[in-house]
Amino acid sequence: MPRDKLLVLFWPESDTDRARHALDQTLYSLKRELGAESLVLGREELSLNPAVITSDVADFKVALANGDHASAVELYTGAFLDGVYLSGAPEFERWVDDERAARMHDVESALETLATSAAARGDHQAAAQWLQRLAARNPRRTRVVVALMSELAASGDRSGALRHADIYHTLVRDDPDVEPNPAVAALADKLRREPTVRESPPAPVYEMPADVAPPPPQALSPPQPVVSPTGRRLTPRAYRVAAVAAVVLAVGLSTAWMFWNRHRVEERAWILPADFENRTRDSVFDRALDAALTTGLQQSAYVNVFPRSRVQQTLVRMERVGRGVSAPPLDESLAREVAQREGISAVVVGAVDRVDSSYMVTLRLVDATSGAALAAESKVARRRADVIDVVDDLVRRIRRDIGESASALAKHDRPLPQATTRSLEALHKYAAANAAMQEGRRAEAIELWERAVALDSDFALAHAELGAAAYFGNDRPLGEAHFARALRTLDRLTDREQLLVRAAVERWRGNRERAIALRRALLDQYPGDPSAWGQIGYDFMRLGRDREAIDALRKQLTRDSSNASVWINLATSYKGLGDYTEALRAYARAFALQPTLLRVNNLNHEYGLALVLSGHLAEARAAYDTMLHGDADQRAQGERSIGLLFMLQGRYGDAVERFRKATMLSHVPNRALTEARNHLFLAAAQQEKGWRDSARTELRAAHALFRRAYFEPAFLMYLGKALVRDGQMPLAAEVLDTLRRRAQSTIDRANLLVLAGEMAIVQGRADSAVRSFRLAYATDSSAYVAESLARGLAAAGDVAGAARAYESLAASRDEWYGWEGEQYGLTAPHTAAALYDRMGDSARARTNYERLLSQWPAGDSDLVSVRQSRDALARLRRGTRVLQPERR
Repeated sequence: MPRDKLLVLFWPESDTDRARHALDQTLYSLKRELGAESLVLGREELSLNPAVITSDVADFKVALANGDHASAVELYTGAFLDGVYLSGAPEFERWVDDERAARMHDVESALETLATSAAARGDHQAAAQWLQRLAARNPRRTRVVVALMSELAASGDRSGALRHADIYHTLVRDDPDVEPNPAVAALADKLRREPTVRESPPAPVYEMPADVAPPPPQALSPPQPVVSPTGRRLTPRAYRVAAVAAVVLAVGLSTAWMFWNRHRVEERAWILPADFENRTRDSVFDRALDAALTTGLQQSAYVNVFPRSRVQQTLVRMERVGRGVSAPPLDESLAREVAQREGISAVVVGAVDRVDSSYMVTLRLVDATSGAALAAESKVARRRADVIDVVDDLVRRIRRDIGESASALAKHDRPLPQATTRSLEALHKYAAANAAMQEGRRAEAIELWERAVALDSDFALAHAELGAAAYFGNDRPLGEAHFARALRTLDRLTDREQLLVRAAVERWRGNRERAIALRRALLDQYPGDPSAWGQIGYDFMRLGRDREAIDALRKQLTRDSSNASVWINLATSYKGLGDYTEALRAYARAFALQPTLLRVNNLNHEYGLALVLSGHLAEARAAYDTMLHGDADQRAQGERSIGLLFMLQGRYGDAVERFRKATMLSHVPNRALTEARNHLFLAAAQQEKGWRDSARTELRAAHALFRRAYFEPAFLMYLGKALVRDGQMPLAAEVLDTLRRRAQSTIDRANLLVLAGEMAIVQGRADSAVRSFRLAYATDSSAYVAESLARGLAAAGDVAGAARAYESLAASRDEWYGWEGEQYGLTAPHTAAALYDRMGDSARARTNYERLLSQWPAGDSDLVSVRQSRDALARLRRGTRVLQPERR
């Protein structure tokens, strides 16, 4: 590259002399650090010296120039300079973008060339494999999808072709910017109409296991003269080879049949991997090889991998471990016990040994009942870094041993170093993080995932986990950064993991319909996926589609009735339907399976909510009290829950004290959102007590936290609405501007419409406010949004409609108790009464004033709504009407 171009790329703001000096210094530093004086050749046109340093890009270009497209494709493992950014160098960024696009075009052209060549020579399976890799880069590209479907059908895999059509239509349906191409549907219809040819199970291919030696000659029956088809008499050695082959084949056929028979009835057999036995004393192999083995086996179209979370639950039922106690290592003996308990046919047992500077890796497929080895594979890794590649090869052999044909393997066979990571250390950190998260050690898990991506910045699975963790922690920008990195390297993952990551991203972004569609696509390919129905049920639950959620969650429970989280979600869905009896039964089942869940912050609160709504207030208080003996977070949640219960009973003075304690407990690093929520609850209680100055102080404290920390759009709406109602318009406008910038999903935009409508009412634009509220309500019909709509109707002159809306809100306790809308729901009878009073409808006004007073028979007597309702009732009894305010 010419020097002058380098100057423009890296130092665009410097004059020529300064830029040249900077370049010379940079080249000098590079040569010194690498100890290579001849690193760079030339003076005015610079190039790297290929005798000193090579690059994958150069090798890639050479392979293409030589027509070696297969080597070029293997060299391309990710986008050009992925993750490399320079601030203040726009020309460099443009150059990178151009190079990145060019290399991507090159690899796609190479894949298409390979597919075309394979199809031309009649190798449709190979053509389909190349096209699958091409389709993974852009699954919406119609031309590639149609070609892939055609090659799959030509290779005899019609179901695979139809599955890709379904995946294509799912992806296009979820993308509003893309119209489905009718060619895909037309080809799918054609394939469905063609007569079906009944296929027999694929013939498994077997090799002699590495650790099986031929039996001694005397163990065999005396040979009889046998003539081969060619007319030649077989030798004694041929008899021995044939006998051993027959034994191996018999074992192999029984193994294949064990799994194939289940596969034929579309119910894949379960398989259980034991923990890898690490005999090397090198801790890096701990858990890392287990993660690689599981990822490889999960690609199988024939078996389902029994989840480790269910192993823990099985061990609890077997009374081998206590609840909440970490499971012991799952060695071969214990794995067989678990497998027998769960009706699993076979266990995969792995081991790694150190042999001088090499590593011997072994995988055995073991009958869970007898302990007999159904298959055994082994291979030597010359270097420590090659162990993952060896595991990859052995998993492929084991999959073949259980009966997967070459075509079945080819369809789901992403190399493990690509699907996970080439770094053993990174894989070790990732696996340890997953174990920590499963045991509830979230902070430790996040730290380990971060260390994994520090070791391998392209570790897509670790980035996906960090993205979800950041979203969960209310740090959406960080979550998006990790999700973006995971999505950029998505083509490295297995088909299954690609769908899982994309579904998780859509869920956290609030696009739950898309997440559901992606998980259904996953079930089309992996119908026995152990958790997909539970995830679909959770998304339906969050969408408020409780009946669909219950149906999906019940399907999940037929696969695993010991998953406490599924029972919790089922309880929430029944609660959404108002069926508190079934909700409490589901909660009881969940807590029996995992008692520690009762003291998880949000779950304790939601359980208490179900008790309150079913009329068991004393039991709810007892549940909340259990939180007061936990850590600071648990105590803060317990104090808040008790405060909300006191508000329901009209004991606002007691509620204020509880909210103050909750606020102090949450005044710690990384708890800004929790503290801000407690400030809002405290302000609401103080306003009802008539302490306006104190309430205003709390709102400003919440706003100060908003300026220092990232808050999600939903809470920005809560904060902004509270500020508007308190008349603090400049602060509310600041929150609105931030919300406008952050709104991304449909629910985010609904939050934005609510706060914009609240501002519009104060600005005298009531009709505009009502339009905003109605649009928001179409997406989010919660009580919180309904209250804003009712207020807007009143401001726009529809007093009767507003009064009816507040009456409806007052009667819908299950929609607002325990959350930010509680205060609006509690005072809704008074608001409705005041509106009827304003209309001159004394009877309805009196009814609602009395309803407000009757709901707090033992409440504080100095509450604003109580005093105003008492005064209004006295006036109505005297026959005096309320003065009508002027319309503005």
